[in-house]
Amino acid sequence: MSDDEEVVYGLLAGEPQDVAAVLAGRLGCSFAARESDYLGEYLLAQTDRGEVRIIGQPDPEGEPLEDEFEEYQVLVYSPAGDDEFDLRDVPVGRGVIERLL
Repeated sequence: MSDDEEVVYGLLAGEPQDVAAVLAGRLGCSFAARESDYLGEYLLAQTDRGEVRIIGQPDPEGEPLEDEFEEYQVLVYSPAGDDEFDLRDVPVGRGVIERLL
């Protein structure tokens, strides 16, 4: 896999900040708040494998970022690669993170 490939994960219900708190401990990184006209407010962490972005849906225009996964309230974009970045079934609140793409 190339370094620029990423995996998309989702959480059906929850808040980006809650996901960031869980993933920061799991991945050994810290998340910083960012803002984008396209994405709205999101959380970003730089890791040695690449960026991890946590984004709430819908976008600032009220549209889903990923149409096929519009029912997911939180999306996580993570570098593809080893088991460290396999976020499937990580519990957050009352839900678990699911791999979408």
